Amino acid sequence: MIAWLEGILIEREIGELVIATPSGVGYAVSVSMQTLALLPEPGAKLELHIHTQVREDAIRLFGFYSPEEREAFEALLTISGVGPKMALGVLSGMPLSELAAAITAGDIRRISAAPGIGKKTAQRIALELRERFLPFMGETPTITEPSSGEVQFTELQSALAHLGYRTGDIERIVRKVRNELDEGEAIPPIEELVRLALRVARP
Repeated sequence: MIAWLEGILIEREIGELVIATPSGVGYAVSVSMQTLALLPEPGAKLELHIHTQVREDAIRLFGFYSPEEREAFEALLTISGVGPKMALGVLSGMPLSELAAAITAGDIRRISAAPGIGKKTAQRIALELRERFLPFMGETPTITEPSSGEVQFTELQSALAHLGYRTGDIERIVRKVRNELDEGEAIPPIEELVRLALRVARP
């Protein structure tokens, strides 16, 4: 069972990476937007904590910048109805410390803002995971890299589709994001755009 990977970042796309290890093997790894925001550019050395999912038809790897995020992911998987994609969506919506605060406070509205998480599932998460998320309420590091360009909004649309949003909702959310940005302001990095999009998408 793979629990940790070290290698060179070969490809960096929304939600998925390819890491080449010293043995010459390339691994495709799914990641949350929070982990993606902390990663270097392709060509740099990278270390990730890994959760391995073994199924009859596939083996999938999920990578995390910190062991705490991996532990939170695995805790979310214990909730009935929450699979890996949904768990990544929950972790993508806000830093782990903020998610832990929402869960421990029983903030159902904020928890259910994640794609695919309904009110009942959010209630189960808050009820069953409160104690497990208490240790995660410390500071979570963030890194942003300045960039601009209309291509950022195309990447934002792809990211929202990856998180499970429908086409009509994606168009509405992107319009709201554009309205949130000051005229003439440089378009932020894609990771920051996604965080803004998830915030304005909340009811």
